[in-house]
Amino acid sequence: MGDIDDAGVFDDIPQSGGADIESNDRRTLNAQWANNELWTCFNIQHASGTNADQVSAYYVNINASDSTSASVSIDQQGAVDGEDISSGMETWNPAICIDNSGNGAMVFSACNASNFASSYVVAIDESSGSI
Repeated sequence: MGDIDDAGVFDDIPQSGGADIESNDRRTLNAQWANNELWTCFNIQHASGTNADQVSAYYVNINASDSTSASVSIDQQGAVDGEDISSGMETWNPAICIDNSGNGAMVFSACNASNFASSYVVAIDESSGSI
């Protein structure tokens, strides 16, 4: 999976017009088994880049289709980049759902100092590895 998180204490997330929101922690929040693959999602806090110190919803697709061995592989993984929604936007508390064809969706919450907390959804396309 690589170094995807700064391993520090999660910062609270600012929201428009009110108190900051607790972003919780990095425990797995949701998992689904489909077609010999485990899909899971959780929160991370970026260590560097445009999202440094921001919380993001993150997903991982683990392939366990090789039943002849105990090996598994990561087919895809990624963060929902809040910067694609609005500058300084943070995403958190994801849930994922995948159909038998490998298509799916991830819902999550998002907000920043200029936007109230809202719910969003992104499509996940297993064949292209994109969200």
